[in-house]
Amino acid sequence: MSIEIEDRDRVNEIPNPYVIENWALLIVAAAAFAAGLMILLDGRAQWLAAGAGASLAPILIGVALWGTAFRLAASALSQLRFILPVDYPKSLCPVVADNVSGSSNAAENLKDQIRKNALLFVPPQDAVSNLLYTLIKGITRAPIQLQYFARHNFANLCAVALALASYVFSLFLMGTTPFENWLGVAYGVVMVFWLLRTINANATAEVSMRPLIVLTVFAIFFPVAFLLVGQSLPTLGEIAVNWHVGFMLVALLVVYGLFLAALKSQLGSGVNTPPAMKQAVLSVNFNPSELIGELERVVARSNPTRLPNRRYIRIPFQLDASREAGEFRAEFLEETQPVSAGRRETAQEMLGSPRRLWLVVLTVLMTLAGAACVFLVYRFAGMAWEETGTLETGAWAIVAYTIALAARRAAHVLWGRFDFQSRLVWMELTGVYNTASAAVGNQFTGNYSTQKRVVNVENLTLTLWVTDLETVTFGKDGDRSIYGMSGPQEAADATIGALVRFSEGQSMIVAPGTAADLERMSALSAFNQGAGNAGTPTLPGTEKRTDPEG
Repeated sequence: MSIEIEDRDRVNEIPNPYVIENWALLIVAAAAFAAGLMILLDGRAQWLAAGAGASLAPILIGVALWGTAFRLAASALSQLRFILPVDYPKSLCPVVADNVSGSSNAAENLKDQIRKNALLFVPPQDAVSNLLYTLIKGITRAPIQLQYFARHNFANLCAVALALASYVFSLFLMGTTPFENWLGVAYGVVMVFWLLRTINANATAEVSMRPLIVLTVFAIFFPVAFLLVGQSLPTLGEIAVNWHVGFMLVALLVVYGLFLAALKSQLGSGVNTPPAMKQAVLSVNFNPSELIGELERVVARSNPTRLPNRRYIRIPFQLDASREAGEFRAEFLEETQPVSAGRRETAQEMLGSPRRLWLVVLTVLMTLAGAACVFLVYRFAGMAWEETGTLETGAWAIVAYTIALAARRAAHVLWGRFDFQSRLVWMELTGVYNTASAAVGNQFTGNYSTQKRVVNVENLTLTLWVTDLETVTFGKDGDRSIYGMSGPQEAADATIGALVRFSEGQSMIVAPGTAADLERMSALSAFNQGAGNAGTPTLPGTEKRTDPEG
């Protein structure tokens, strides 16, 4: 990993998108630290008064709160500033090293995407994703990561809605029976387990319908099965968590709804115009690979960052020494170093941004749920097991924790958006070559003549594509995807003009050009002139000098 010595913040340091989330994490961390400190002080007092047995539970809860506080604070502090090394963000394709020829499947797909001026999207393959793509029209033009995030969280939304409908239906069937509290316990355990599993799942992976199918079967058959076996279960007394489960399901519906609203506000489509394409037909008497070298120099000169470009394809002209003629194809694909397209914003500007409105609301919900969880844990730690309401308080703490965790995971992926700009240059050379030896000068009586084996290409077709890319990553180390393209026609005209001038300025004649060459040619010419006269020839500057008589 390396970073430039020069201080060019526009290249290396990128705006921090996590400002609001960092403040939310620090607020919850401070609350957890303060609550943990008070619980530990109370536990110490109980230890001194009644021994270690009575204070063990409060001490463990206090230590757990401190662990949570340190973990949240560490997450916020790790997101204070982002200075990227020169090889970040990730490349769109595997990079071809210097002096190496090659390509990759990803580079071929990128070429096809540029040629068609097309953005990637995940085609809907099931009923849930089809419903999502129907409700949110512009999602097909969103970055590929956003499409995966949307499908993942929309599937969660549908599952929670299904569970809530099943739960309400089950409560209607149960009525006010003595064993209805078991229904809340069963639904609560199943939903918390399922939510923790889905929350921690990879949000960019393909959505599996299996968990949703299992949950659907559970929602349909569990009420019927519970009616059959519920009367044989013991009563739970005053333990009632029905309201807890209902509130958790409604709150989770709000969380996933806010996520989809926040995601929709970030779907602003980038600029999408066809790439600038220029074509020229040349007749050259030199190796066409020299055009690739000249293009590399032209692109490097036009790169404002002065950082090395990222080469994805380099296929030079291959000359078959055993053949005097043949077809050829050379290719070059390179991207300039991506630079941040974002503007540094203060917390006040982020809070007032319409694009981030629903994301801010989701983060506020996460902060409130986290603070409520800390408060409920503090109350739970100070209550005795036999005290009325202890288990209900613990259940409310679990509900608040589940809501806060779901809200944080949903908001975090959207806060971690990094936008970049770069330029992609792609050139193809095709034609038919002939090889021959070219001699210049009088080959029989002259003093100087040259010979050179040249490559002649008539009707060399040079095709150039230039496109400015808008790319995005979610998370510093996330994959980068294209969401906007535009064709800079002026840049394409300037580049093709430079290549044409370069080809016209090449010479097929081997001739002396340095000062030393010219000096030696002058001496050789003088020597040859002397050889044509009578006597012994002399080199210039060595003539015999005679003094005049007298």
